[in-house]
Amino acid sequence: MGRVAAAPCNFHQATVVFNLIDQGTTKKQKHIMLFLSHALVWLQLIAVLSFVYGIYNSTCSRNSDCYAGQFCSPLIFSSGKRLMCHPCVDKWSALCTSDGSVDPVVAKTSTGLLLWEKSIWPVVPLPDHHLPLMCLSCIVDMSFLSGRDAALANLAKMNSSDLFILALCLSLITLSVGNEMRDIFLCSISRLSDPELVAAAERRKSKGLKPLPLSILSLIPGACTTWKVHWHLFCIECVRHYAILPILIMSVPMLIVVQGSGGVSICMNSISVLFVLEMDNLAYQYGIPEDARQLMEEEGTVELNAHAQGWLTFTKHSHFLSIPLGIIATLLLIYWDVTSPYHRQIIWMLVCSCSFWGCGLVEIFLVTRDADTSTRLKLFCLSVGKMVWGELCIWIALCLTFPYFIPRFFSGSFW
Repeated sequence: MGRVAAAPCNFHQATVVFNLIDQGTTKKQKHIMLFLSHALVWLQLIAVLSFVYGIYNSTCSRNSDCYAGQFCSPLIFSSGKRLMCHPCVDKWSALCTSDGSVDPVVAKTSTGLLLWEKSIWPVVPLPDHHLPLMCLSCIVDMSFLSGRDAALANLAKMNSSDLFILALCLSLITLSVGNEMRDIFLCSISRLSDPELVAAAERRKSKGLKPLPLSILSLIPGACTTWKVHWHLFCIECVRHYAILPILIMSVPMLIVVQGSGGVSICMNSISVLFVLEMDNLAYQYGIPEDARQLMEEEGTVELNAHAQGWLTFTKHSHFLSIPLGIIATLLLIYWDVTSPYHRQIIWMLVCSCSFWGCGLVEIFLVTRDADTSTRLKLFCLSVGKMVWGELCIWIALCLTFPYFIPRFFSGSFW
């Protein structure tokens, strides 16, 4: 039996220990810890979604506040009117002349006005008097510069030093995400070490019933007295693994193509996206009392057998390979412009998410290679369920935080 030198120092691991392992924690304290863990992961998810949305749609007061290929336009909310940067769309080029003014012939036709009013997004059209502002910002060097063209230009102008810094930043991001993956894995192992769950597995074995993996048994209603707590902790693991991390990885290529591909910009933006992963560590350091942290160090140490150690090693190595490949593949999709404007955002999200989905499925295959077919199928369905719940949480957070985002996403109006 291999023993980890120290307990993972994050808030979620403390929640596992105080809810399942420590016998001195009151019921009220357990509920508070669970609530705070849920609140923390949803706060992280909303923060990273706000970060991604702000890349394309930062607030502005004039066209000069926006990046190349964007213009300052009004978006109408329930609370009033706000100006935000909006990408120039290719099909608007017919409305503008090469000197940055509105084409008087096209703009006055019913086709031209319909082109303008229907192409922003299907909820709120922009007023006609903002059409000159769009032409003034989107015409650069006597030609129409769309958001897509600006993204391609940002990638095309990268030199060798920029590529070197990109490789360095990818390594930093991969190591940080890998460390977060390790914390998620150790929290899962600690959760499955619940004495009540182990006792339930022994009772099932003594009755002659077919043994089930602890990861499945923990989620069966009534299988053990702590099954409700396991469901809460399982949902938290899903959000951390399959919601927060894929969106975080997706933000990296977005930052490069929108806000610039220079070395300094890549370096600063890469560091800025990683602050979200430190929230649970800071919550543990400054939100847990000293006596509770001492208890954590005594009771929160995770024991790993050879099988779990091999799984942890494979998890780290597989994600060290898949995460950079996912980011590079997304950048290549943008550079080659192989996706249509109406599916580009979905394709990018799938590419970045697959770096986690693929590894998760391969892990299940390797872990269950010695198990029977029924057990392998159950673990496979559990893994797919975790992925589906993670993606569903992304859309729930989007609907709650940015209800106006959904129609824009599927209309392809980001470009």
